[in-house]
Amino acid sequence: MNERVQMYDWFARMLSYPNDMRYGIWDIGLEIDNLHLTSHISHHLDKFKKGVEGLTVEELEELYTRTFDINPIANLEIGWHLYGEQYERGEFLVMMRSVLREHAVEESSELPDHLTHILLALGRMKKEEADAFAVKYISPSIEKIVEAFGETDNPYVHLLHAIKSFLEQQHQFNTSKYQPEVVAHE
Repeated sequence: MNERVQMYDWFARMLSYPNDMRYGIWDIGLEIDNLHLTSHISHHLDKFKKGVEGLTVEELEELYTRTFDINPIANLEIGWHLYGEQYERGEFLVMMRSVLREHAVEESSELPDHLTHILLALGRMKKEEADAFAVKYISPSIEKIVEAFGETDNPYVHLLHAIKSFLEQQHQFNTSKYQPEVVAHE
């Protein structure tokens, strides 16, 4: 498994409902130096670490639930951020189920468009497919989620900033080649 795949898997694990994620939270299991992470990504990963490392598992579970489950504008269902409850979301869910199967990503109890599933699939896509997918679907959605946080000291916003920056670093954000999905849902 290459470093890029491991980094996407690690991001997906950090965005999953926390059970005892304190163990191994920083044991990414890869040589992240090989990824040449930007200082911006490292800065946000450090802020995320400092924000969660002193919390008990119960406090982390409560923070996660408050952040992503109770607050619908910060939920991690990418299709909802792109299409709301419009018909196109259903099509996106069907497409995502196919993408997950194609890349052997097992679905959890979350919907197929949950960011954790998408990150796992993204790491397993061929470069050009991943470039297009990141620009078209993931980046505009993460931008909306981050905006929903507003001014906050919530550590998860730093994790999302790190993921967005990692996407920009790893994928070709050439908008003349790939177009972001028009976000009709407000």
